[in-house]
Amino acid sequence: MKLIKYFTIIILFLCASCRIVPEKRDVKDDLILPYKYLNASEIPSDKKDDSIEWWKSFENPELNRFVTESLSENYDIEASYARLAQAQTRVSQTQSALFPYLNFSSSIATVKQRSLRTTGEYTTTSTKNYEIGLVAGYEIDLWRKINSQYKASLLSKNATAEALQITAITVSAETTLSWIRIITQKRLAALIKQQKNVNRQYLLLVEKRFKQSMTSAMDIYNQKQISAGIAKQLPLIESQEETYKNRLAILIASEPSEISVKTKKLPKLPPLPPVGIPIELLTSRPDIKNAWLQLCSSDLDIAIAKADRLPSLTISGSAKNSAAKWENLLKGWYTNLATGIIAPLFDAGRRKAVVEQKRAVAKEKLSIYKKIVLNAIVEVNNALIREKKQENYLHILKKQLEAADNALYEAKNRYKKGLNDYLYVLNALQAIYKIENEIIIAENNLFEHRISLYRALAGKILTTNK
Repeated sequence: MKLIKYFTIIILFLCASCRIVPEKRDVKDDLILPYKYLNASEIPSDKKDDSIEWWKSFENPELNRFVTESLSENYDIEASYARLAQAQTRVSQTQSALFPYLNFSSSIATVKQRSLRTTGEYTTTSTKNYEIGLVAGYEIDLWRKINSQYKASLLSKNATAEALQITAITVSAETTLSWIRIITQKRLAALIKQQKNVNRQYLLLVEKRFKQSMTSAMDIYNQKQISAGIAKQLPLIESQEETYKNRLAILIASEPSEISVKTKKLPKLPPLPPVGIPIELLTSRPDIKNAWLQLCSSDLDIAIAKADRLPSLTISGSAKNSAAKWENLLKGWYTNLATGIIAPLFDAGRRKAVVEQKRAVAKEKLSIYKKIVLNAIVEVNNALIREKKQENYLHILKKQLEAADNALYEAKNRYKKGLNDYLYVLNALQAIYKIENEIIIAENNLFEHRISLYRALAGKILTTNK
């Protein structure tokens, strides 16, 4: 018996010195990371601020107020905070398994016994029994399975915190986009009203010449047709403006009727922010960090599945006492100490299949991580090239508008002198109206590309405590 006892102690000692190590991986060599971004040669190379509140670069108090409200009141962000709290409780739950547990129990039992006397009468006697006890237990983490479960829950909690930052970036960007688009619709509406006034003046000119028998009624009808074509756009523009206001109301968790955008002009576009180098995205972008943490957690899941195939050792103990009177409960105790080993013998390959399944999940997470990294670099590149080309496009449009203004001036003068008919004036007017509309939309798109760049570079915006 002593030999068995010593042998058991040696086995337990050896097991306690062993552990299942999570599979190590190095994905840096597999990542496609260019030295710099495309079209970024003229951009300052200073390291970017990962926690910058980028919307403040537009220097507009109204926009700052809307974004602040959205970050504090948005329902998606509230839900993200709730998910973070849930993840924290899961960390506490797994951490508690690293320590022994201790339970207290107590009971009072009443026993009634009915007996028949020699006299033929029944008598009932009643006795009480008091019992208290303590039960303790602890699972020895032979293969660091419990420790891996705790670390995996901690990584999942950190991944949830990064998901909160992803939501915050999305909400701040969508809020800014909605605000920009509302202003754009206001500008388009103001442009339509201005063009209606211009059309009214040209209509008066045509009618005057018609009364002097210097032109035909066809010119009047053509001018009215252009006026109606311009006026019909106003209801659609006003409808789109209200749609963006409703979107903004959802983002800041407010009633649509309470949304009021006073700004009528787009702010000045600030200089391009420093974008740094692509490798900095690995430690700044929340979606990349979220994917990396999930990948690390999946590696720990493999270790947990491997440890589940090995024996587990538990130690349990109890101390109890019972007495007919409660004051006698502390006079004597019955104690018990036991150890137990549970080892899987046959499960038809279930645990082995779980290990393979966890490895497949980790492989999937690795592919997702690589794709997110590549996508992040592409997003920055796209935002840079789109803004650059949009500026070129806007410059050409303004040159085209200048040429169209000159063409209208010349057509109007020649029309007044009777050197050409009114069709040249109509064509020039239509060209100007079209270009003016395109300029406003192009300026809106320029701001949207800048917001896309801020969004692609954004890091931590919110604190994880609320």
